[in-house]
Amino acid sequence: MLRTALIPNQPMVELSLPNHYVGKKVEFLIYISDDLERVQTVKSNKAAQFKGILSADEAQSFNQYITAARQEWDRTI
Repeated sequence: MLRTALIPNQPMVELSLPNHYVGKKVEFLIYISDDLERVQTVKSNKAAQFKGILSADEAQSFNQYITAARQEWDRTI
């Protein structure tokens, strides 16, 4: 894996790859690193926080909906 950062002084950048990258799928990501610093991390929720939020009837209805939706993934279009 190669990783580098640069500050371009013109809108065109030329890139050379190592020989062992030739013939392989290579992915390029171009972004402004300052933008990433402004993104705020979202606090992740734990499943335990939602225990008991649905009634038994709501949970059964939701489970049936999810089961039907997943079955649609397998159908041929």
